[in-house]
Formats: sequence, C-alpha cells, structure tokens
Amino acid sequence: MNDLKLDLRPIASAPRELVIAQMNDTRVRRHLPLATGVFDDAAYEGFITGKEAMWREYGYGPWAFFIDDRYAGWGGLQPDDGEAELALVLCPWAFGYGRMIAARVIDWGFRDCSFSRILIYLPESRSVDRYLYRKSCIREGCVTFEGIVFTRHCLYPDYDRQPGDQVI
Repeated sequence: MNDLKLDLRPIASAPRELVIAQMNDTRVRRHLPLATGVFDDAAYEGFITGKEAMWREYGYGPWAFFIDDRYAGWGGLQPDDGEAELALVLCPWAFGYGRMIAARVIDWGFRDCSFSRILIYLPESRSVDRYLYRKSCIREGCVTFEGIVFTRHCLYPDYDRQPGDQVI
C-alpha cells in the first residue's frame, strides 16, 4: 500500500456516475443509516453543492479520494457545531484503504487546521479500527441522529492517556 498514490481532490472532481453508483451500493449504504431513498442526479447536485459550501464557509470540508487516479470515495473533515468531524465514505473496492486515507485527513486536520480534536461518529454497523486505538481515540458515549444511535469518539493530537480514560 505504501507505493500507492493518494490524491485528495475537490469533491466536484468525483465522477458523477461513480458517486451515484457508490451512494446507491448496498455495501456502502449498510454503513450510512441516515441515507434514505435513491441517490440520483438531483441528490448528487444537492450533495456537491452542500459539500462545496462547507469549504467556502469554514475553509475545510470533504474531498474526493483518488488512489492511483481511480476514484475511491469521498470524505474529510466536516463542521460539527464548532468542531470538526471525520467522514469517510469509500467505494467497496477501496474498503481496505480507509486507514491510509484517514491518516492523511487526520494529520492534515491537526497540522494544517490546528484542530484541538476531531470527532468521529460510528453507526452500529462499524467497529473502531485498531488504527484509531493507536491514535488514542477516546469514546465519549452515544448520540442519536434522526432516531439512530451512533457512538461518539474523539481523537486528540499527541493525547496523553490518563488512568480511567475510556480508550477504545
């Protein structure tokens, strides 16, 4: 995996037909419990417009991920009530590359944006990766969005664990 070229490009550079296929794929939707209905051309337009607006308003937002010039998914840091949340939605062929992509996004957020922490919300279908454990991810509990429960986790740069911290 180290020889792969990972590019983070503007979200609008993601090929429309591939994003639509990705967002309708049952393997992807299994991890997107808030996604409802068919993701069609109109949904794509609203999606791209909303994601680009984040960049204009906050100076950060999601990218399109390309591995060796092949569209691998989208994600990045998204605003969440004054903080940044990590989002990562990959194409099925790229599921094994999440750690590599997350590392790049997380490092960018701490280094270039100077975030004091990054939030991660995981639906019940997802477990926490060992990569996040090594990054000292702290479980903060559960939150509910639109009636669906997510576990809330926080990453801190160079976090020093304290006795009693609920490290995952």
